[in-house]
Amino acid sequence: MTKGPIIRAGAIDPLTRRIPRLNALETFYEDWRDNFLDNTKWAKSVTSGGTVTVDVTTPGESGFPGGCRLSTSADAAGAAYLMTQRRIFPVQHGQTANRAIVHRSCLEWEMRPATITVFDNTVFFIGASTNIAGNRTTPSVVGCFLSSDAITLLSDNAGTETTQATTNTITLTNTPHKYLLTLDRVEGLRLFVDEVLEATITTNIPVATSALPFLVSVHNDSAAAAILDLGRIRAWVEDIA
Repeated sequence: MTKGPIIRAGAIDPLTRRIPRLNALETFYEDWRDNFLDNTKWAKSVTSGGTVTVDVTTPGESGFPGGCRLSTSADAAGAAYLMTQRRIFPVQHGQTANRAIVHRSCLEWEMRPATITVFDNTVFFIGASTNIAGNRTTPSVVGCFLSSDAITLLSDNAGTETTQATTNTITLTNTPHKYLLTLDRVEGLRLFVDEVLEATITTNIPVATSALPFLVSVHNDSAAAAILDLGRIRAWVEDIA
């Protein structure tokens, strides 16, 4: 009898190219099927004419089967923020060796920016943060920001950060991709794009006493609106002990 490969917890299955999800417990899911922004799940904030809208009237219009659009005004001060009402990404569980049963935290989202060159690289952020008016400079966050209009992994602990560029060039403008952040005590913080490992960080993981909400922070840096479309968003935790 031929045996299949032995897959270590947290490793990519060489046959399916997927990450095995062992004893997964889903903590958050959003597919935007309701034609409104559910304020029991989400908080939003906008400045200078920014908007956050949900549109499921034309499936696939934003590259997803219904989605949420964050758009700034053409004003240079334009911004749009969206954050979950609940804390869905446990940081402490992901990095502490013997303190919890759950040892991996996972956060997955679909995203498509339009005209990435008008995004303000200095403040754009998507990931886990506690501040709805926060951005890539906010202390104690994990997620992604833009460096020269390229998606880049970030981990910040109380203001001291580590960043890591992706292995491959990710085409961002008008192209939907699936992003996955995983955090555990063995592999550290990892970013997968379309189920391919692109970046890993093992230093300056934030020390938090509770889980972090999911935050999207969009700003423009020119006289044009910055537009970001979000598809499905999901968070879960895994026991990999």
